[in-house]
Amino acid sequence: MKVRVTWYSRKGVDRLQNCDAGALIMNADRLVVVLVDASEKGPTGAELAKLWAHTVAGHSLMAASTEAIIKNMKEEHKNLRHVHLLDTAAYCVAILDRCSRELVILHCGDCMAGLGEAKNPDWLTEPHTLSRQPGITTKTPENATKQQHTLTRNLNAKRFVTPDITTSIITDSSELFLCSDGYWRYILNQAPTTPNISDDASVLTIAFKWNNNYEDDICCDSDVDNFLIKNLQ
Repeated sequence: MKVRVTWYSRKGVDRLQNCDAGALIMNADRLVVVLVDASEKGPTGAELAKLWAHTVAGHSLMAASTEAIIKNMKEEHKNLRHVHLLDTAAYCVAILDRCSRELVILHCGDCMAGLGEAKNPDWLTEPHTLSRQPGITTKTPENATKQQHTLTRNLNAKRFVTPDITTSIITDSSELFLCSDGYWRYILNQAPTTPNISDDASVLTIAFKWNNNYEDDICCDSDVDNFLIKNLQ
């Protein structure tokens, strides 16, 4: 299996800086991608996004199991309180076995993962937002907007929140998407270069090539240096 990986990321017009980050680490047997969307309300959100993306991707490549990945996350989480006590983020991790095609998704917050076509993916995850909680009623449009953007689970330095785990199998026609809420909320059903999006918007797309005559291909399109690439083959 060969892959074509594309990273697209843009700062929102209402944001001071792009607080999204991604990472790709792969070898001959496994591919790991991570997308992190940090809140701008914290003082060092952009730094947290890069740190968590790089750290989780590195540990996940060689981990023996999903349980081992989460255990490593817990250990790394202990270090966040020293620098990122006031920062929060959402994240999504995808671990792919390049031989068996088995896919494991870990996610916390409102970053989403899906398979299928770019404009109409089959979502594998459910965003952890107040609007998705059972029994929550919306009385006004203002309340609806607030509930859509209020996370019920996130990455924060005070308490480790175990991510949800989803598994799937990659088929011949599959493409894998990891995206921040700025992308799936505002860009997904519009032109891919839609201007004037208020929130940061990022998407990591992986297309699979089953003919090994191809080479792995990686393309980055970002307004800031926020994507780590390590090819260890």
